[in-house]
Parts: sequence; structure tokens; C-alpha cells
Amino acid sequence: MAKSVNKVILVGDRGMISQKNIQALEEEGLQYILGLPMRKMDAHKRQILLGTDTVTPGESPTSEVNGYELVVATADKRLYVKDRTLTDEKTGNAQRYIICYNPDEAEYQAKNRAYFKSILEKKVQYSTVKSWIVKNGY
Repeated sequence: MAKSVNKVILVGDRGMISQKNIQALEEEGLQYILGLPMRKMDAHKRQILLGTDTVTPGESPTSEVNGYELVVATADKRLYVKDRTLTDEKTGNAQRYIICYNPDEAEYQAKNRAYFKSILEKKVQYSTVKSWIVKNGY
């Protein structure tokens, strides 16, 4: 006997994020889980979600200190999450956010930012405006 599907939840990555797509999902009454890069979120909402317990690279968050729950702890990997629900002031709709923190990924991203910042600083220092524009296709 075949089983029927009783519930469908759409799962999408950061490429699906747009107000139009979210609005369409909500108008259809569909449940969804979407990946959302925090840097693209407005500063006010980001502050509410992260709060004052924001983890900076190099720190080790604990649930007692930072509001994160440790969900994976192995010899080579740790993953922390926290759950927040925000209610839209205009519509009254509640949205649930699961905020993940991976210390290894945070450290990797910080190193990449520093590396590319140093490259850009050198290019700016040793290039003329014209050569910068021409070489970079602007």
C-alpha cells in the first residue's frame, strides 16, 4: 500500500530569497525553510536576531553566555544554534529564524576577508585610477 504525502515544506537556498518569492509562498499558505545571509538583512532586524550575544571569531560560545545551544560537538567540529521568532509589525505575521554559528567557518571567513582586503589595499596603493578602472572592467 502506498503512503500519501500529508505535509510539504519547501526548502530553498540563499538564491531563492526575494520579497516576491516569500510573498508568493505565504499567499499560497506554503511552509518553507530558506537560507538567509545575515549580511543582507537590515541592521535593525539583524541586531534583534543576534542580540547582544553576538559571537565574534575566536570566541567559544556557550548557551549560558551567548544564548546559543551546542548541537554538534565532535573532536574536529562544533555547531551552535539559537531560535528566534520575529513578528512583522505591519502584517502581524510571525517568522521563525534559526541562527547557526560555526566557529571554524567564522574563522575561515575572517581570514578570507583580511586576505582580500590586503590585496585591494595594495592594488589601490600601486595603481592609478585609470588603470584600476580599465583592468577591472568598470
